[in-house]
Amino acid sequence: MKNNRSTSGVLFVLILLFTFNAVAFALNGSGTEIDPYLIEDLADFDEFADPNNTSVYWVSGVYTRLDCDPNLAGITYTTAIVAPALAVGGNNNFIGTPFGGTFDGDDHTIYNMTIDARTSNKSYLGLFGQIDDSGRVENTTLSNLLIIGGDSSADLGGVCGGNDGLINNCSTSGFVQARASYGVISGFCGINYGTISSSNSACDVVADSRYYIGGLCGRNEGYIVSCYSRGFVKGGTGSDCIGNFCGFNANVIANCYSTGSVLGGDSSSNIGGFCGYHKYGSILNCYSTGYVEGGIGVTNIGGLYGYNYTGITTNSFWNTTTSGMSTSASGAGLDDPNMMVQANFTGWDFVGENLNGIEDTWRMCVDGVSYPKLSCEFLAGDFVCDDGVGQEDLLFLADRWLMADYDGFVLADIVADGIVDIDDVLVVSNNWLDSSCGDCGGADVADDDVVDYKDFAVVSRRWGEYDFGRADLNGDGDITLGDFAIFASNWQDGF
Repeated sequence: MKNNRSTSGVLFVLILLFTFNAVAFALNGSGTEIDPYLIEDLADFDEFADPNNTSVYWVSGVYTRLDCDPNLAGITYTTAIVAPALAVGGNNNFIGTPFGGTFDGDDHTIYNMTIDARTSNKSYLGLFGQIDDSGRVENTTLSNLLIIGGDSSADLGGVCGGNDGLINNCSTSGFVQARASYGVISGFCGINYGTISSSNSACDVVADSRYYIGGLCGRNEGYIVSCYSRGFVKGGTGSDCIGNFCGFNANVIANCYSTGSVLGGDSSSNIGGFCGYHKYGSILNCYSTGYVEGGIGVTNIGGLYGYNYTGITTNSFWNTTTSGMSTSASGAGLDDPNMMVQANFTGWDFVGENLNGIEDTWRMCVDGVSYPKLSCEFLAGDFVCDDGVGQEDLLFLADRWLMADYDGFVLADIVADGIVDIDDVLVVSNNWLDSSCGDCGGADVADDDVVDYKDFAVVSRRWGEYDFGRADLNGDGDITLGDFAIFASNWQDGF
């Protein structure tokens, strides 16, 4: 009995030590949406990335938030950092444990990520190897990354090698290089079956004799919306499906653009300023401006696409001046001056108009100055133009100070086209002195059951003004200190 008690005591101590160590190295938080696990330093980052902790941090329903800016300088990984591929199966399918949780970067930056697979020859390279269909990665910036694939590596991207889930509001910059004869490489996501939204890549991508090469996505089989790419993309000799935004598309890309150059090597095929090969699906409201060039003996090269099989193209354009391309497999070509005229982008939902939607996806400051940009690119408080938050923006905000419901603007804009003008006056005049027409198509602005001088006074007071709603930064219906606080936080940024 004495010997048994001694053994039991040793086991009890070992259990206590194991429990203490588990607690000591666990991340703060409980992993719920309101109390996520917190990555507060590099040790926490390593804890999150440890493959031994897949059942803790990588599973569906678990939330993790980045609360620091990890600098990975001096560390070289040979596989993806999180959810790496242990092997690849038939059709280069991922074999391993994918990431199925929620990772919120909370607008922090991960610096100097380096992955060198020249000795490991691993595939699915990136911050995440594979994101599962329940996985979500958002609000994360990867700065100055470097990824080098091995001779048999495939599916490379800054954020992930493969995505079946959701990536939102993420960005990458740096360099991605592939060496093998296989493909699917980009600066952001190698192959996408999920959704990528409000994201961008400034990575340069260079591939030797590969296919499916793109700046933001190598191969898209899912949905990509409100994204852009602006790095350099180059394919080697005999490369195929090369585009500055995506190499290959077979589903939906909407409201996206690319500005970087594309270069195909000798004997390359399917090279496009935006997409190399648009096979199926739809590309709508997109454009490209980058230079496009192929080497000796190239086939299928164009300003927007290199080749279009049966894909649908809607309201999409390329710059015939800057691309050096007068033709494309689909889309419409515009010269440089016309690429800076808002009216030429038919069907696009711009700030200041409601005919093509009310989500204000795109914004142009003034014709002849710049190409369209996504509204999500602009700093909060940059009301006047895309040159940062400054004095002109302060004047815009001050002019609307303490306005409730934008001081009648929403009511005065009767036809809801973003400006109070003659169209709104016509509605009032057509219902003048009518007291039996209900709200009279919105003309009874004063809401007194008759269309008369009081309604006209509201419209005339707001004459020529554009939607005041842009000054309501926090969306509470009033222009007050809450909006000024957001504005002040971005003061002088963007210059």
